[in-house]
Amino acid sequence: MKKLTLKAIVVSIFLAGCVFGQQQPSRDVSKETARSSQDWVRDAVIYQIWERAFSAKGDFNGITNDLDRIKELGVDVLWLMPIHPIGQVKKKGSVGSPYAVRDYHGINPDYGTSADLKRLVNEAHKRGLKVIIDVVVNHTAWDNKLIKEHPEFYKKNERGEIVPPVPDWADVAGLDYSKPEVRKYIIDNLKSWIRDYDLDGFRCDVALFIPTDFWEQARAEVDKIKPNTIWLAEAEKADLLVKAFDVDYAWNMHGTLTEVVQGSKPASALRKL
Repeated sequence: MKKLTLKAIVVSIFLAGCVFGQQQPSRDVSKETARSSQDWVRDAVIYQIWERAFSAKGDFNGITNDLDRIKELGVDVLWLMPIHPIGQVKKKGSVGSPYAVRDYHGINPDYGTSADLKRLVNEAHKRGLKVIIDVVVNHTAWDNKLIKEHPEFYKKNERGEIVPPVPDWADVAGLDYSKPEVRKYIIDNLKSWIRDYDLDGFRCDVALFIPTDFWEQARAEVDKIKPNTIWLAEAEKADLLVKAFDVDYAWNMHGTLTEVVQGSKPASALRKL
């Protein structure tokens, strides 16, 4: 049985903030048996890349050209931050947030073409590296085509107006996972990225905001196309690790380790956690 405390070492240049008040409730998983992950996952080093900041050109080719050096660092998995076109309506800053996705099926032209991404994945695989992409399926940009084509996909206030998932996230609109049509659209999209680009899994933004049963369904469907992918949840929520995800963020473990190292807590705090 896989331990539900399974974690990964994440080498990261950026960690998104979370609003924990929006977390979906967790079920008691103490008597459940978790899915089996591949042995290598337990010690995997996941290297996060923000494409725009990684190289002088800020594109996929800049990453591909640096794969040998990345491999020498001891990396196992490349995690590409959102590769999709960035929303411009209500955007924050001059460029906008990569976590405001304008097109779930598109690629940010600043990063390159479909062929460039396929080459990056292929060259990574030649070096024994796996590639996962960041998927942002809790919310979309305001100029995502779904706003016009499927307004029923979104969360709305008492006046019937589409709203952000969190008030401060004014640049995005929240998807409503009580709608079966939303779930089907997103799962079909996830399957297409695995099928068309031979990707090795996903890092799922604010996974704790989305119902666990959706993630379990999505994982089962993707596994039919390519088994043994790796799924990383931006969460620390035990029920996500039973059937859906392999690894999570381990915020409590990180905090407790820090306190133990700094001497404010005894080492026995780790056992308690």
